[in-house]
Amino acid sequence: MKKGLLILIALVMPLLLTACGSGDEEKNSDAASNLKLFETEEASMKYPSNFEILTPKDFTVEVPVGTVVAFRNTVRNDEFTANISVVKVHLPEEKTSLDYAKGLLAKHARELVNFKEIKRTDTKIKTGIGEFDSLFMYFSGKEKPDGDNLEFLQTSVVKVKTAYIVTGAFLPGEDEGVKKIIEESINTFEVK
Repeated sequence: MKKGLLILIALVMPLLLTACGSGDEEKNSDAASNLKLFETEEASMKYPSNFEILTPKDFTVEVPVGTVVAFRNTVRNDEFTANISVVKVHLPEEKTSLDYAKGLLAKHARELVNFKEIKRTDTKIKTGIGEFDSLFMYFSGKEKPDGDNLEFLQTSVVKVKTAYIVTGAFLPGEDEGVKKIIEESINTFEVK
């Protein structure tokens, strides 16, 4: 039960990072031009330079426990603002990163309304103790029947008994440059 809740938190986190904007529908076609390094004692990743960093000190009570950092597009959308989140989950037992990723995808398929797997590719994620096989997943769905249909890019890695889930979320009609920079960013995630 607790494991299921933590997986759901990883998926719901991007939904909680939405923000009402000014209605400005400015495009981000040049979003892929720059990535900046974000680093902690445990992990690092490059994030889009035009996204803002949100750390636990910035979170509201609605942000799930376990969220380490989030990056939110500074170009707001009235419906949903594109974002990336990193969630840390403590596991009761060790499992492979690949098995964990497959479990995440199966959970999303069960719990998201109108779930659709768009693409799944094998990937490797670097950690301080080696590279681990995992999945890079692209899927869509809604958290609830009356919610917005969203698209998600997600990968995860397990180091001993700690899982890290990196999720990008955006509207299906999001600018292609924003989608590309989110994917590039997620693919830079490393655990020390």
